Amino acid sequence: MLDEALEVVDGLMRGPVDHTGEHYRVRADLRPRPVQRPRPPVWVAGVAPHRRPLARARRWDGIVPIGSGEHLTPEGLAAYLALDGEQAREGWDVVVHHRPGVPPGEYADAGATWLVRSVFPAVDGWEEELDDLVRSAPER
Repeated sequence: MLDEALEVVDGLMRGPVDHTGEHYRVRADLRPRPVQRPRPPVWVAGVAPHRRPLARARRWDGIVPIGSGEHLTPEGLAAYLALDGEQAREGWDVVVHHRPGVPPGEYADAGATWLVRSVFPAVDGWEEELDDLVRSAPER
């Protein structure tokens, strides 16, 4: 079902879509179209260390590993990306949420191409945490 949804999103960003599939029937034209051609990248989120989301992400433009614990440390990230034996191709992104105190270079060495900082909005005080994050300088 997710693969079919991604195909529909891909089509919508490229032009008119007339899709009838197992789970969706879509006849639409997204306007305005994205400026980036052929379309903006599609990053697939997947819970580490599960292999199927990684395999799905390999068919698209990148992965955003989610989860908790050792799977999202730089060492865990490197092990996760090696699960399927595939090498990242040029332009394939690995988008990782930064853990405080971990040097950004360690994520890059593990295969990350994007490092993001975020807050969890279900926790009290997240607004202040977000304000602090926006005002702070990026780690080097």
